[in-house]
Amino acid sequence: MTSLSKRAGLLVTLAVGMIACEVVVGIGDQAHLAGTSGDAGSDGEGGPGVCALRSTGDAQVRLANLVPSLSRYDFCLTPNGGGQAPAAGVLASGGGGCPAGLLYRNVLAPFSVTSGSYRVDAIAPGTACGSTPLATAPSVNFDSQTITTVVLFGTDNGAQLQLKSFREEKGTVAEPKIRFINAWSDGPPGLECGITSRDELPATIGAAVLFGQNASFGNVSPASAKVDALGYFTLLAGVTLPFGFAENGTGATKGAVVARNMTTLGSESTFAIGTTADPRFPVDLMVCNQDQVDGIYTRCSNQVPNDVIVDVYNVGLAGRFTPTEADRRTAIQSAIAGLDADFACITEVWDPKDKQAIIGAAKQHFPFAATFTTDLTTQPTDPRDQQGNVPPARTTPPCDATSGAWSKAFTDCLAANCSTGAPNDPNGAVRENGLQCVVKSCLAEGVQLIADDACYSCNITQLESGATFANTHTACTTNPQARFAFNGDTGVVLLSTRPFLNAAPTDGGVPDGGLPPDDATALYVFPSTEFRAGVIRAPVDLSAGGGFSTKLDVYCAILTTPATSNQRPYTGQYGGGGTTYPAQWLNENTLQAKRLGEYVKAVSGARKRRAIIAGDFYAGPGGGNLQALNQVSYDTLTQVLPLAVAPDYTPACNFCGTNPLVAFGGQTTASSWSSYALLSDLAVPEVLSNAVILKELTATTDPGAFGFDAGTLAIPPSFYYGMRTVVRVRP
Repeated sequence: MTSLSKRAGLLVTLAVGMIACEVVVGIGDQAHLAGTSGDAGSDGEGGPGVCALRSTGDAQVRLANLVPSLSRYDFCLTPNGGGQAPAAGVLASGGGGCPAGLLYRNVLAPFSVTSGSYRVDAIAPGTACGSTPLATAPSVNFDSQTITTVVLFGTDNGAQLQLKSFREEKGTVAEPKIRFINAWSDGPPGLECGITSRDELPATIGAAVLFGQNASFGNVSPASAKVDALGYFTLLAGVTLPFGFAENGTGATKGAVVARNMTTLGSESTFAIGTTADPRFPVDLMVCNQDQVDGIYTRCSNQVPNDVIVDVYNVGLAGRFTPTEADRRTAIQSAIAGLDADFACITEVWDPKDKQAIIGAAKQHFPFAATFTTDLTTQPTDPRDQQGNVPPARTTPPCDATSGAWSKAFTDCLAANCSTGAPNDPNGAVRENGLQCVVKSCLAEGVQLIADDACYSCNITQLESGATFANTHTACTTNPQARFAFNGDTGVVLLSTRPFLNAAPTDGGVPDGGLPPDDATALYVFPSTEFRAGVIRAPVDLSAGGGFSTKLDVYCAILTTPATSNQRPYTGQYGGGGTTYPAQWLNENTLQAKRLGEYVKAVSGARKRRAIIAGDFYAGPGGGNLQALNQVSYDTLTQVLPLAVAPDYTPACNFCGTNPLVAFGGQTTASSWSSYALLSDLAVPEVLSNAVILKELTATTDPGAFGFDAGTLAIPPSFYYGMRTVVRVRP
């Protein structure tokens, strides 16, 4: 058998490598369903077996890790006065089902000890209690009259640690008790807290509903007329109130830093947490109900947490020159219909007919879908280039008088040899999986056409989209806007099990430079070339109908596919001064990454609303078995929107040389990923698990599509495997 690259030569490189999106992506090999044992995550129960915290003793202890880092910590409790240190930490001695240590935001449920004075040490997991501790509280009194909370605070990504203890009070349903503790690692000298004007920003804290004040780092609010000696205050019982915190003395003027809903039931500890120095650990309000537990953990949410499953899947339906497209359609629809996620971001689906077929096939599980129609006249939401200038409008068609003749020769050749209709019928189109025919029959005409980059690009994008030969030639020789495939439409669909919110007069909105201020689905259009890149934003309420509100913004994005060689000409206006085609493509992709971060922060971030951003970014990290992909663009993304990967997860490819579609395309060593999820105002340890999905060989094709001998080849639905991410969103 002969490889595609040897057989096809120049035109295949042009038609596939230059136009059809270059396949990349990845993460994880284990299967996943939310809640299965062994999932790595913020509240994961660790390995197989039982986790049994100590249950004998007349005093109770609650341990918490609020250090904004990915480090885990175990704890040793050694009686003072000559008591013997335990052999292992609290979690290490609890059984094989216990996690290795507490992650950021983990708060253990109370466990029992014998009352008395103890030295409390924070240690690295697996470290003996007799070793040098990472932090120490030398004298903590545990008594039988109350529960004592011991909190590990930290700054500088865990470089500076301190342990502090806090006695708890017991509230009742009729008289709830609430306290506020400042664990914001790089916040202002003091914070104040109180009822806010709404549960999202912008919000203020009025003087009449201001409770704790002057809470310094690592401390509760000092005693005052409203706050008792242990930092507790009382609020109206049994209601859900917006609550937040601000820099001391600014809640009524500058407004709250964070505002969240809080249900006043029994006893609650609230914490200002996070850091402004690292988006993986955003500044937030954590509400912990002292009376409720989830497994071995204290419930740090108003209700049972939402474990949100988000899948992203690049289906690779990029047009007539994409190999095996016709053979994969049915398998793609079945694969998506079989997903059990809450949300599915489907990318590289450009033809409106394919979009509707996928939406229809998946409707039983995903009754809600967001998709937008754009065309050749659609302008970028922010049309400025890297220098802040708006490029001039196109005024001449892609093909001039000379290259127009080449266009005619190329389309006439295709009409004669590779048509869906009768030979030489100008109203025919290139047949699907027709790449080999183009290579065999019209190579010389294609090589001639490449002499004019813009004319070549126009012809390929129009033909790839299924345009007729006549319409292709007319568009490229008469229409200055004929620069995009599929009539300028976007390639993303967002599927949902939950209804999307709609704009209403009560939406607060924020000034955001003209971006959508209200709660309604929206499309942000990126500056792009050949294929229209953009991102869908869809707000949902995870707690709708339950008398509570947990709003989440879900995004589905696709960025430009950068070229990897000079054989794919760049014909756009956002090359950023690059001196080679690959540099120009990468500059465009990086600009889109920057705009995506700006958009999410201007809309979701301005509200302090949590968001999950799924998509195909055509950029990804290296390391381990992964090959770095467009690192500068990846860094641009993740400096603002951190990668949604569970702390214990090792990413694996989902554009892999082991995929028969990729291997038969000549990329047997490929191992990269660019489809995944990002976060905004969600801490990375809230990611519970990741998994590569949709790897099954559920379709067949003729290897001749790749230039091999005829036969039958079992293939998965796409060149890409899917990516699943499970994120805990706390009400």
